[in-house]
Amino acid sequence: MNWLGAVLTIASAYVCGAMLANGESERLWAIDSLIRLFDHMHRRISAERLPLYRIFGEFGDEYLERISFLSRLRERRCGLERVWADAVKTLPTDREVADELVRFGESLGALPLDEQIKRINATSAFLKEKRAVISGSLAQKRKSIKSVCLLMGVAAAIILL
Repeated sequence: MNWLGAVLTIASAYVCGAMLANGESERLWAIDSLIRLFDHMHRRISAERLPLYRIFGEFGDEYLERISFLSRLRERRCGLERVWADAVKTLPTDREVADELVRFGESLGALPLDEQIKRINATSAFLKEKRAVISGSLAQKRKSIKSVCLLMGVAAAIILL
């Protein structure tokens, strides 16, 4: 019976580690989705000069829909700065990315066309840099999280035996 408990402890620790590692992958998914949103915004603003509510209305991304980022942006047409800041809170990003997105949202829709396009390009470039950093260390970080959780499970099982 003790051995069964030890095996269950180790297995649950590994599953917990796998779930934590998937949380790290979610940060990368969020940044990928935001990059697609910014590319879409750039195309629609520069080529068709569409208003932001139509741009957000026609953009579709499974991840941003699931976390209700896009639905928050589609709720209201006025007060876009607050709506954007509320939507950014739904993203599983680090503080630096969230701050940059909030800064972007402060001028969203309030700048002349050329300035807005420059802000979109600058924020998109920032996100692409962050994506490169995260994806470069993601595999190692996921492996480390799983290993640490597995080792903690093994240690707990040894102590309990």
